[in-house]
Amino acid sequence: MILTPLSATGEADWGKVSLMLYQRSITRPGTGSVMVHVASTAAGNSLPDVSYYSLASGTAKGGSPSSRIAMYRVCTFIGCQGSAILAAFDDAIADGVNVLSLSLGSSALFRPEFSTDPIAIGAYHAVANNITVVCSAGNDGPSSQTVANVAPWILTVAATTIDRDFESDVALGGNKKIKGEGINFANLKKTPSYPLIYGSSAKSNSSNVDDARNCKPDSLDKNKIKGRIVLCDNDDGEYSLKEKLAELKRLGGVGLVLNDDETRAVASRYGDFPLTVVSSKDASEILSYINSTKNPLATILATVTVEEYKQAPAGAYFSSRGPSYATKNLLKPDIAAPGVKILATWIGNDTEEAPKGKDPPLFNFLSGTSLACSHVS
Repeated sequence: MILTPLSATGEADWGKVSLMLYQRSITRPGTGSVMVHVASTAAGNSLPDVSYYSLASGTAKGGSPSSRIAMYRVCTFIGCQGSAILAAFDDAIADGVNVLSLSLGSSALFRPEFSTDPIAIGAYHAVANNITVVCSAGNDGPSSQTVANVAPWILTVAATTIDRDFESDVALGGNKKIKGEGINFANLKKTPSYPLIYGSSAKSNSSNVDDARNCKPDSLDKNKIKGRIVLCDNDDGEYSLKEKLAELKRLGGVGLVLNDDETRAVASRYGDFPLTVVSSKDASEILSYINSTKNPLATILATVTVEEYKQAPAGAYFSSRGPSYATKNLLKPDIAAPGVKILATWIGNDTEEAPKGKDPPLFNFLSGTSLACSHVS
């Protein structure tokens, strides 16, 4: 595999510092943007008046703006070969880097021994050359013993939330408002004007109640969905939210309220479709309103930024948990850092990330232990 170093140089105030990040190669629109996002989180220059379409506006700055970055490509669309990872470690050591930041690792299902793990082997040689190695803990949480990169000589980083929230509320009839989470640019009326239905009440003749309440594809009756906002559960573990959203769009739904305690804390981007995530407690209140009202109405409001959000920081649900599978008397992860809804640089020609009618974003949100790793690095 050919390694492609991408570098940007600058003089540190307190001496020359090199930072290396392992990232996937540019194989499709958006992948290169992830590389840029992670790099700018670690060492991006200070830039005022940035935002994601007016959300989270302010000054963006990486953790160490005067550092030099060397990026070594070790992954392709088929995965990350051990030989490429070890070759990149060798190159980085030869180049004299001071910190290695690795936003990759094995999944919780594949647990290599230290003697066969290319990251553990390469990191050992780097540490022997006085190089600090910082790695992502993985995104296989919240189950226990899912943490990756557990070698004692690696600094393993988990992800936490930050005190900034992206609120998209559900307005119900009777002047009742339910707080929701999500990044959408909904263009619905601000007053409750749209019929509201629970997924199980819209089931098709060939489906069962559990499939319908989870809004699984082919489980809902189009005639009952069209023109309505739909309350859906998300405890099936079979279909992704993206698939459920596509199904609601196909059937003519005008909005989706998702009941999910885990993703309630991590705002995802839904473009111009009105989608928000609520807690199970709030979903019960919405369902109670539906069941007690002859003609339940609702609307989903466009996202607003909420600063100084409490409680924060908190461990992100997706962040892999310890204890270590390899060394029982060693606590892993070692440290936690911001890794939820991080705003950073994005490649400006990524049209796939642009909501309908908007130019491609120059800054974008990502969540994951990759971002937490960059903060610590």
